[in-house]
Amino acid sequence: MYLKPKRPDKGQRACTNNTVMKHIERLQKLTSLVLKFGWINQGSLCIL
Repeated sequence: MYLKPKRPDKGQRACTNNTVMKHIERLQKLTSLVLKFGWINQGSLCIL
């Protein structure tokens, strides 16, 4: 993932596991809303 190994900029705190999980939750909510409204097809999503 991009969020975890990234080094923080000067004056920022490191991204902890809770922060990463929060961002993943938000991404999942957005993805489900986009699918619900039909803005993209489920087949166009690529899950790694």
